[in-house]
Amino acid sequence: SDEDNIILSLDVESLYPRIAQSCKLYPEHLGPVFNDLYCPFIDLRINEKHKPDGDPSLIRAFKLILNCIFGKSNEHKSFLLDQLYFLRTTFAGQIFTCMWIERIINVCNDVKFLLVNTDGIELICPKNKEKEVIQASIDLAREVGFTIEQHIYKQLIIKDVSNYIAEYFDSTEEKEHVKLKGCFEIHKEIQKD
Repeated sequence: SDEDNIILSLDVESLYPRIAQSCKLYPEHLGPVFNDLYCPFIDLRINEKHKPDGDPSLIRAFKLILNCIFGKSNEHKSFLLDQLYFLRTTFAGQIFTCMWIERIINVCNDVKFLLVNTDGIELICPKNKEKEVIQASIDLAREVGFTIEQHIYKQLIIKDVSNYIAEYFDSTEEKEHVKLKGCFEIHKEIQKD
């Protein structure tokens, strides 16, 4: 980020679970009751995450429940296997991301996309367009039943889309605030890799 531009990070909270909820997708052999059991964990996770004293263990547990159940829908030995459900969900995510990029470009054609991932976008945006870019993202997310988180980075050091270091704007020498992804992670959670 500099005096004219910011590095903006936008992220959909629980994208694949939200797609299942919004599009009423479920593994065919389990029927619609799947969403009755699965989708409440989305709100539990997000509500816990936004509490000032939210329990990090609960947040991680809910995230694992949501992501593992989705991932098992593409695992051949899992009772959750339904590759059509898996593909519908991932294709819907790709279509959403394309729509999201289009909305951002419509409000700011000076934007420079740095990373576009499954559920997030990092971009360089003129400071005078920050509010419009964020609002366009929030509006689209609201239309389809998603929520967006946003952060501003002071700097972003990129190896590739899955491996980077992000220094948050509020980082100081006394209180370092960085995000380490992929090969840069120092203390990986046990379920990663």
